[in-house]
Formats: sequence, C-alpha cells, structure tokens
Amino acid sequence: MNELHNYPKYYDLCYNRPQKIDVECAFIKDILKDFGSKRVLDICCGPAYHAINISKNGCETWGLDINSRMIEYAKAKNKKIKFIKADMTNFTVPFKFDACINTFYSFGYLLTEKDALANLKSVRACLKDGGIYLIFLKHIKDYLKKPKTSSWKVEGHDVKITVKESEHRDPKNRLVRFDESYNIFENGHVRKINNSDVKRAWTVEEIRKLAQMSGFKVVGEYGDFNKSVRLNDKRAKEMIILLSATNGTQRVSELFNSRNALGIWGPHTVEVEITNRCNMHCRMCKRWEWIKDNPKLSKEMNLSQLQKLFSELKKVGTKRILLSGGEPLMRSDFPEIIKNIKSNKMEITIVTNGTLMDNKIVDVLTNANVETIFSLDGSKAEIHDLSRGVKGTWQRTIEGIKKVVATKKKARMGKVGINCTIQDLNASDIYNIAEVADNLGVDFIRFGITHGQSRTSVSYRAVEKLRKAVEKIRNKRFHVKVIVSPYLIGLVNGTLSVKYFKRGLPAYELFKNDPVTCLLCYQCSLIDAVGDVYPCSYSYFDNQPFNKLYNVKRRQNRIGNVLKEPFSKIWTNTKYARFRKNHNPVNIEKSANYCGQCEHYLGFKTIENHLNDKRSQDEMMCAIRDMKTCTWLNEFETEL
Repeated sequence: MNELHNYPKYYDLCYNRPQKIDVECAFIKDILKDFGSKRVLDICCGPAYHAINISKNGCETWGLDINSRMIEYAKAKNKKIKFIKADMTNFTVPFKFDACINTFYSFGYLLTEKDALANLKSVRACLKDGGIYLIFLKHIKDYLKKPKTSSWKVEGHDVKITVKESEHRDPKNRLVRFDESYNIFENGHVRKINNSDVKRAWTVEEIRKLAQMSGFKVVGEYGDFNKSVRLNDKRAKEMIILLSATNGTQRVSELFNSRNALGIWGPHTVEVEITNRCNMHCRMCKRWEWIKDNPKLSKEMNLSQLQKLFSELKKVGTKRILLSGGEPLMRSDFPEIIKNIKSNKMEITIVTNGTLMDNKIVDVLTNANVETIFSLDGSKAEIHDLSRGVKGTWQRTIEGIKKVVATKKKARMGKVGINCTIQDLNASDIYNIAEVADNLGVDFIRFGITHGQSRTSVSYRAVEKLRKAVEKIRNKRFHVKVIVSPYLIGLVNGTLSVKYFKRGLPAYELFKNDPVTCLLCYQCSLIDAVGDVYPCSYSYFDNQPFNKLYNVKRRQNRIGNVLKEPFSKIWTNTKYARFRKNHNPVNIEKSANYCGQCEHYLGFKTIENHLNDKRSQDEMMCAIRDMKTCTWLNEFETEL
C-alpha cells in the first residue's frame, strides 16, 4: 500500500483528476444502467471519487478500503455513503449488491493467482446472482513500454507538493515497481515521503480463467472507456473486464469439463521417490532390476536439491510428503531428509520394507511424528520371503516393526501401519497376516492388489480363498484396523470380474461403464529420483521392467523436471492442464487402459456424488482441494 494513503489530504491533492474521473464514471453509469444496478460497492475506493460521482445518479453506493484514515477522509466528503474497512481479498458485507467496481488499477496490487482468486471469491459472495463486477486494468501493452520517469507539482489548502515517480519493469513476471517521492511544504514545514508500489499486469486469459473458477462469466471486454473499443483494437489503451455472477450452481462433471479445473492450488500430497535402489527382489515389482540393467538409474537428487524441492512444495500449499523408492532407507542422508521436511512443517509418510530399520532411524521417525508403513506379505517367513525374493526378510521386517511400535507408543507420536500386497502366493494367508498385525500392535493393516501387468495378479483359483479369508476377518474382532481395497470386496462378492484382476486392471469395467473425473491430478503429484514429475504412477506402470518400451511410456507421461524449473510452474503448465482435461472424465480406452489399474475410482465416485448437489463452482473446487481423500493414501477404502 502507498504510504501516502496514510495522508489522504495529500493523496487527494496529488491524484484528484476530475476530468478522468468523469470519463470513467460516465462509462460505469452506462454499464450500471444496462444491468439495472442500483446498489454498488466501490472496492479500494480511496477518497471515494467514483462512489460519490455514481451516487449522484440515484445509486446507493458503498465504499471499501483497507485504510481507516482514507475512509474517515472520504466520510467527511460525503455523509451519505457508507464504508467497509477490509482487505479486498477477504471481506464480507451485510447484504447482496447489484454491482461492484474496482478502479484505480487496484486489481494490479494482487500479485498472485491465489490473491486474485480470493478477491473474486469475496466479490462473488457479496453479489446477487446476475450481479456484475467491473474491473479496470492497465492494457498489457502498457507494461511492455519502456519505463518512464515523471514529475509534477500540485498545491491547495496551503499545501504545496512536488512529486517524482520512476518505473522499474520486470517483463518476465509482468511486474512494475513504482518508486515515488513526495516533498510536502505546509505551514513552513517540509515533510518527505518515499514509497515503492508493485503492480502486476494481468492478461485477459488469466482473468477469464480466474473468473470462471470463482463463479463468474465474462460478459464484456473493452479497450477504453467506450464500449465500441475492443481489446484488440489499435486504439485500445485500457483493459476493462466486465464479469457477471452466474446462478451459483453447476454439476461437478460440468465443472471439470470447463476451464475452471486448472490446478491453481498446489497438491495436497506429493510422493517423492528419493531413490531407485532397493535391497529386495520382489515378485510383484521389477524396480530392483532397474539399476542392474540401467546404471544411469542409480542417479538421484542430492540433499540440497531435495531441500530446495521441499521448500517449493511448502510454498505451493503441499500438506504431506510421501517418501518412497526403491527403498527410502537405503539413503545414508535419510535422517537429514526427514528433518528438512519437518522444518517445512509438512506431514510425512514413508513406505519401507523395514529391513534397514535401526535405532537411529526409529528415533528420527518418532521425533518427526512420521507415519511409517511397512510392507509385509506373509504371516511367516516361507511366504513373505518368497514374495520379497530375499531370505531372512520376514524376521528383519518384524523386528523393524517392533522397534518402531515400541518407541512410537512410548512417545505417543506417529502412526504405524502395514501394507500387504495380495497375490496367489498369500491369498489364503491374509487372515493370519491380520492376526500378526494385531499382535504387533500396529494402528492399521491395508490389503491391496498389485497393479500393472504383474505375474502376481490375482488368479481365478485365489478368489475363493480370498472370500473365505475376508469372511473370517469380518467375524473376528481385531484391535488393529483392517482396511481393504474396495476392489477386493468387489472381487470376493462377485460384483467385479476376475478377468480384469488377472490383467492387473481391477477398475477397468468401472471406468468403462460409468466414467468419472480423475481427481488425483488436482490433489497429488509424483516426483521420481531424478526430479521428473508425473501426474500419477499408474500412468506408466511403475512396477514394470525398465526396457525401451517402458521408457517411452515414462517420457510420454513426464510433465517436467524440478531440477530445470520450479514445481509451481510445472504444476500449472500446459502438459499438466492437458492431462487434467484428457481425464475429465476418464476415457478408459484412450488412457491405454492404465486408469483401469487405479485404486481410486470409488473415491472419485464418492466425491462426485457428494458434490453433485446445489453448490457453486468455488465451493466445489474448495471441497476437492481441501478434502483429505483420494490421495495416494487410499482413505476411501473399506474397513472390515
């Protein structure tokens, strides 16, 4: 805010330009007449030049400004106008207005999409359906001109002021900094005020996008205070946008087919594969062979690169980091990685086979309140070790679980869970595995199904064994929370076909018969060991052998790399936007079937049903952004 705003009398002398105000207000009155607007809110009203002028036309006008001194000054000028002291990004009003106006190019003070969206949301909330919001912006070409310097003198009320102003431009970010100095001579005294203001140049495309996200539609775009001058007209020197408040309701499917869902906020959860190295030889995953066949895959982001990444993720609003691999504990700097995430105040989950768990790691996990999830595929060594491909694994995993459970329970910090991958090998063992989990004292055990074209996918002969085991678990009262993939329930009760499980595509027929919008690409993201960003792991079958064909799939689904550009730019780039658009709703055939392995269909469907009532676009988008569901963590799964 300009420091001069604290001295409204001086501000009025410097910037009161009646001829310009008259031209602008004539244009505003013309628009208000078109829409029959009688009650008007002047946002960032300053000395209320526009509000006072418009009130003469029979309108009930209000002013809104963040500066109390400016409001008191404006009140003294006109007793009839009422005022609200508030920030334009967060305000409420006592009743609905017919129109809002934003003049003085004040919208330029909103430097981020987040702030601009907040303003539009607040305005939409105070308008009637069909109400209008008129925004005055500098034309984009004005910001491309060479910076200029100017000076002028004004006087009145026994005050003389000399003003000097210079501009400094940042074309890349479309920012202009105005450096001003005011030499004020009053009653024989001299006062000097220095100030710097920064404003952003907004493009019409950005305003259109943000308007739709906040419940508006664009009904007018003008290049001057004359409705016949369009934005692309050679005469255009202003950018005036006229928005109309929509009726406030829209189906979620329509919302995601519009340009609204563009991922303006950051992902709630980001999975970071901090290494490709792994000390297991799992039957359901070929990642352990990657480095052996492709030595280049041993490369991974170093600690300083990860620290920079976590800082960026915090800034875009990420709440949780999921650390995976490979086996994340194979990194010698793992404790430092945890400490850095914690310093950024984000929640942490790790997925580990637990064989490398030592006392130092346990203390780090406990102190950072990390949710620790162990992989356990059998109730005894013969089954688990065969699944994991390394003898002695079961015993080391059990010992690791015991260490973490004991320490965390003593400290009362951090959940401990178990992931069990169901396959033919352990289909008849899942009750016993649940019993082991119960005896170990973990908080939960989750039974999931392998995805991708894995040779461990569930076969026909395993289904009956699973049915019996699930029924037995249901009849037993375990202390541990037993969570199962909803697809497993569909499999055992016969509502989903076994043939798609055998192909590693349990959700195929669901997406095919009743397509829904993918929400993972709005809530989550995946970053691999070298910094490549992907919308999700399902899109390239992350348990496959790393051959040429597989690498092509990865390249096709890669969105960007965090070592080359900030995550915030990747999250909002055209590739990500295209992926979101192509999965709204999911077309199972065009997705090359990979969406058929996704475990989140029922979560998407639940959210869609939840949102398909009378909600505004903004309410739906906020619900999707804030909902702690539909992440990699599978919160929509069924508790037995």
